[in-house]
Amino acid sequence: MTLVAYLLSPDGRELATSDGLGIPIEVWQPGDVFVQRHKLSVPGSAAAGTYGLQISVCWKSTGECWIADTGRVIDDRLLLATVEVR
Repeated sequence: MTLVAYLLSPDGRELATSDGLGIPIEVWQPGDVFVQRHKLSVPGSAAAGTYGLQISVCWKSTGECWIADTGRVIDDRLLLATVEVR
């Protein structure tokens, strides 16, 4: 399992991705808190506009990605924020 961050252009194209939790799910314990940093670079050729920052939980073995809330899958990605590129 990995946590993936995506930078999306104003038209929805993926411009950058970053993944890698690095902690196998088998060693997780109740109450664990994970902090993960992602470095996503806006390409120099990027046009001005509003860019989206999304995250997802993905299983490398199946390629399946999803976001859940109280045990129910709600989507395959979650929009965290938007970034204005000028």
